[in-house]
Amino acid sequence: MLGTVGGGVAAASNPGNNGRLAYEQSVESSTIPGEWAPEIHTMNPDGSDVQRLTFDAGQYADRPGSTDFVISENHSPAWSPRGNAIAYVHVSPTEEYSIRLMDPEGTPLGTVTDAFEGFANLAWSPDGKQLALTAYGYNPILCDVDGNLTINIDGTDPRNLLADSGTWPAPGLARFDDLAWSPNGDVSAFTAFEDEWKNGRRVYVMDTDGSNVRRIECGLAWTTDLEWSPDGSVLFCSSDETSGAGESVVVVWDLWGARMPDGTAIGQLTTLVGDEREPLASPDGSVVVFTHAGALWSLDPLVRITAFAGS
Repeated sequence: MLGTVGGGVAAASNPGNNGRLAYEQSVESSTIPGEWAPEIHTMNPDGSDVQRLTFDAGQYADRPGSTDFVISENHSPAWSPRGNAIAYVHVSPTEEYSIRLMDPEGTPLGTVTDAFEGFANLAWSPDGKQLALTAYGYNPILCDVDGNLTINIDGTDPRNLLADSGTWPAPGLARFDDLAWSPNGDVSAFTAFEDEWKNGRRVYVMDTDGSNVRRIECGLAWTTDLEWSPDGSVLFCSSDETSGAGESVVVVWDLWGARMPDGTAIGQLTTLVGDEREPLASPDGSVVVFTHAGALWSLDPLVRITAFAGS
């Protein structure tokens, strides 16, 4: 869910029927004209009352030993189940990654962890006590695991759910990503490469302790952007057709779905010209939105909600 035009949207939930959507949107840097970086915003599901919550992206620092520079950014927001906090990824001008917490108005609530070189796919446990995430490049002084993790909100007890070895939980599975906790907390969905990239990236679910891994029929050969409906009855994804050994020939990204918990395919949900990505169900389940052509759209009815500014 990183830095396309206008950024992406991320999971949202809040008490009652007036929950807000959290998303990242690119904002022009105040220090480097023409450079853009994602900041965290919220809005109502109908696109009204947009509020910017973070203001420290777009800062830069020179990369040592290089002519390049690093721009700070904030991305991958995820609402807590009670709607009283947002977790997100912060990248500092010195390219240090951390998972931060803030309240719905943007007031900082602290840092969960900064023990890794990168983060993606933040997802709260239904009880709000843990985050599931994908972490890259652990710092052995601070933490001895990386990959698909769960971690307590206070930063303690990081646990690797899947050993990224290519031989477990089944021969040929590797490069686990897109971790998404189910609303009732009994399973997590994820994607993984099959047979050393030859058969694309497929969707799986597992029990929350990492056991009982099974494949779900959601999408085509290459799949990402996993999102649960609030009641856990549907798993949404973005998928495209590909060919070649590890080389993706993109025809178009569309939204697909699978019925849960049995994992039977619902099929293709969108057929617009261009890419449809990053499905997101509203907190009350009444609306599913997605990004398309630099704008946020709803699935049913199929209509553009708001356009994104930025680059």
